[in-house]
Amino acid sequence: MAEKKKAKSARNFVILMIIFAIISIVSIYSASFTVGERLFKNGNYFFIRQIIWYSIGTFLMVVFSRIDYRIYKNYINYIYGAGFFLLLMVEFFGSKTKGAVRWIKIGAFSLQPAELAKIIFVIFLVVTIEKFRTCGRSDKEMFTRILVALGVYVLFILRERDFGTCVQL
Repeated sequence: MAEKKKAKSARNFVILMIIFAIISIVSIYSASFTVGERLFKNGNYFFIRQIIWYSIGTFLMVVFSRIDYRIYKNYINYIYGAGFFLLLMVEFFGSKTKGAVRWIKIGAFSLQPAELAKIIFVIFLVVTIEKFRTCGRSDKEMFTRILVALGVYVLFILRERDFGTCVQL
C-alpha cells in the first residue's frame, strides 16, 4: 500500500512539473517574442533556449533521482567544499554584469555558483540534521554548525551583491 501511495505521489509531482513547465514556456514565448526578434532576428530565440534548459534540467533530475540519497551523507563535506570553492572562484574569475559579479564564464557557458550553493546547502542541511538526530547530539550544536555553514555561503554571496539569493538561503 505504501508503494502505491509513493508511486502516485511521484506521478502527481511529474504531472505538476509538466504543467508548470508548459505555463512558463508559454509565458516566456509571449513575453519575449518581440525582444528575440529585435535582438537576435529570431522571435523564438528565448522560447527555444528555455526548452533546451528544461530538457537538460529534466535529464539531470532523472539522473540525480536515481542516485541513492544516502550516498550524499558520505560526501557532504566535499560537496559543501566544492560549493565554497565555486563561490570563491567568483571573487577571482567572476564577470561583472550591471555592477554585480555573479557569473563565471567558461567559454560560451556561464555558471552562477550562488544557484548551485542553494541546492548544496539544502543537501547539507538535510544531512546535518539527520546526522545530529541519529547521534543524539544537542540541538544547539547542530544549530551552530548549520548557522556557521550558512554564514560562510551568505558572506560570499553578499560580496556578489546578490541579496535575493541570500534571502532564499
